[in-house]
Amino acid sequence: MPILGLLGTLLVAGIFWYVRNRGAVGTVEDVVELAGEARRAPRRIRFKRQANTHPVQQCEHPDELVAAYAAAFMEMDGLPSKNVQQASVASLGRLYNTTLKDAEELLAYGRWLMAECGTPDQAISRLGKRLYKLDGSGSFQNLMSIISDITAASGQLSARQKDALGQIKSDFKLQ
Repeated sequence: MPILGLLGTLLVAGIFWYVRNRGAVGTVEDVVELAGEARRAPRRIRFKRQANTHPVQQCEHPDELVAAYAAAFMEMDGLPSKNVQQASVASLGRLYNTTLKDAEELLAYGRWLMAECGTPDQAISRLGKRLYKLDGSGSFQNLMSIISDITAASGQLSARQKDALGQIKSDFKLQ
């Protein structure tokens, strides 16, 4: 009889362990999938690295730079919430008349561009200058629209995000 009790306890412990770790495996799979998406984004956009040229300087499309700027702005104070990410994807889709999937890919490419800059602060500086050089003031309205959607979703601006807005003013020569 004690052997049956021991086997029952082991069975219950095994089921408990399986159920508990199944959730952790799902989380790890989500992280691996997200990393794969970020890694594949430049290939989908047909990005080709050139020697001695930063990827931001190679970018010739203002919508990609705006997406990268949005990614950097969102991540100024750590990882953004799901709410903020969804707001930025919806805003990109609405501004550039794309599907939700295309807007997600655009944001994934933007995150990659931001990561190539190092930190979000460095990305803000580099992206703003490149965007102004490439498109002048043409993308300013789109950029401010996405930033206002991100701000509305997050609730308020942080000190670093306020500094980024100051950087936008200087990059677009509004001061």
